[in-house]
Parts: sequence; C-alpha cells; structure tokens
Amino acid sequence: MTMSSPDDTTAVRPPVVTVGPCGSGFLSIDPSADLAVAHLRDHATGVPGTTATTSKVATPAPEVTQLTFFDAGGRTLRLDTTDGRPHLVIADHSDHTGEMRARIDETIAHLRERAYRDPRLLADSGVDDPDMLRPPDEDADDYLDQLAQRLSYEPPIEDHVGGWWHNLIHRLG
Repeated sequence: MTMSSPDDTTAVRPPVVTVGPCGSGFLSIDPSADLAVAHLRDHATGVPGTTATTSKVATPAPEVTQLTFFDAGGRTLRLDTTDGRPHLVIADHSDHTGEMRARIDETIAHLRERAYRDPRLLADSGVDDPDMLRPPDEDADDYLDQLAQRLSYEPPIEDHVGGWWHNLIHRLG
C-alpha cells in the first residue's frame, strides 16, 4: 500500500499569512495552519504559549472576523469551528497573491509611517532608520520565505516568541 499525498486542492499550503485590517499593524506568518491558529489563540488569551519563561503579555490580535488569512498559494482561508476544533480551511481556491502581497506591503508601510512619526518606538530594536522596514522585493520568488525570515530575526528585544522584527511589529502596531 502506498501513502497518498494530501490533495493540493483542499490542503492548506504553508506558510500561512495572517493580516489584520488596514491600520492595525497586525501581520503574522506561520509555518503551518495549526501554528497560525495557535498563534491567534495566544494573542486572544494574551499569554504567549510557546515559552514558559516569559511574563510578557502578547498584543491582542484584532477580532478573527477582521483578519484575512492566505496560504502560500495565495488562496484565502477561513477559520472553521464547525467541529469544535478551530482550524483553517480554503475559502477561495483562486490565486489572490497580488492582494496578499498588497496587504502585507500596506501593513509594513503603516508600521514604517509610525516609526517615522515616533522614532522612539525603534529604541532597542536595532533599527536606526524607519526606511529599513520594508517588505521583500515584490518580484521575489521566495517572497514569503524572505518575509518569514525577517519576522523571525534575532535577537528578540523583549521576552516574547518572536525576533526583533516580530516584536517591533507589536510595538509599532
């Protein structure tokens, strides 16, 4: 008997991008749908779940109904709770890569604008110039990989689950 691979038309392709509404500054990229849901749960409860040593409280995420989810195929996802266990499913099989990248660019532009307006928000982040807060090149084939790498940069500036980019997003959001 051979193992079959999940049907690519129904399986969420990682990574999962979560973008908040315009002006929220909420942006997350997670290596799987399950981890994206866990990340949201951590923000909803205010307690980061991936580290036992932190006393920091996670920045609350916008309401789930305000969030937009995409998979690596640019397909929009929705949070399904019909069986009692929250999980992400494909809501639209069309390729929305352009929209996804535009939403990411918009979020990072919002963060950059906040940093220009109040440079003190960059203190202890390792970022001296708000212009450094830019998304990957829009034509890059590995756009999401580059974004994930930026969001996980070390060293962290706070006791939280992410690196400095991730934590800076919390601060600027």
